[in-house]
Amino acid sequence: MTQDYDELAKELLSLNLNMLHVPAKRKIGKMAQGEVFVLNYLATHQQSAHPGELSKSMVVSSARIAALLGRMEEKQLISRTQDPLNNRQVIVTLLPAGQAVIDRIRAEVLAAAARMLERLGPEDAREYLRIQRKILSNSVSA
Repeated sequence: MTQDYDELAKELLSLNLNMLHVPAKRKIGKMAQGEVFVLNYLATHQQSAHPGELSKSMVVSSARIAALLGRMEEKQLISRTQDPLNNRQVIVTLLPAGQAVIDRIRAEVLAAAARMLERLGPEDAREYLRIQRKILSNSVSA
């Protein structure tokens, strides 16, 4: 039985590598990186967060987050201000320019994902999502 799963695992790895060439998957992957991740996180978390939250969610060092936030602040996508509830903390806030960027990127990602699912057809699209949910729920509890 293990041998069967080993062969399936090899095919899964190969398929996942090839999925990196699917436009929708590339766009979705970019949502989990760098500036786009921070903008999306802020847009979905009341427009603000502490750098530590971002660091933990991105699984990167606080130094990496600080550098990233500095670049984003220079571009006027976010602002960093002192937390009024704890003056030792900083609050990162999404600015209108950052909201506009993430709105545009989200629209592009959603359109690409919809096209990918449409090509599967309704039944396979639902099955694809069902399996992804199952993988996620089994991974979270493991």
